Amino acid sequence: MIGNLIIIEKQYNCSIEALWNAISKPDAMKDWYFDVKDFELKIGNKFEFYAGEYLHECKIEDIFLYHKLVYTWTYPMYDGESVVSFIINPDLEFDNVSHLKLIHEGIASFPQDDTNFSRNSFEAGWEELLEISLRNYVEDK
Repeated sequence: MIGNLIIIEKQYNCSIEALWNAISKPDAMKDWYFDVKDFELKIGNKFEFYAGEYLHECKIEDIFLYHKLVYTWTYPMYDGESVVSFIINPDLEFDNVSHLKLIHEGIASFPQDDTNFSRNSFEAGWEELLEISLRNYVEDK
């Protein structure tokens, strides 16, 4: 179901290590993403964060160092579960250029009568985070 899946791809002028650190280190995440509580880069690790008024509860499902981070994404007050995947690859033509593919699956499992859970809302949030916040964080280092 296409409405249940968001895929966003970006290219950044930074190393894969810098991009990996941005998505996997709590101190870095706080600067561009959210203030993530109890994050530890370990499969099965549960962590949470607030985005606006919404508490997000997550659990790390898969890790491939410097390449992939996958975690579930739920809201304890609402039905539904989604999965967020960050996939990083180096640019094969240019040094110090990295590609990020974000895949957010399962968004239609959340209450569709709340516009905060709409596809447009998720897309806008991810675009702002990846194009503005993350880009400024990794490219200004």
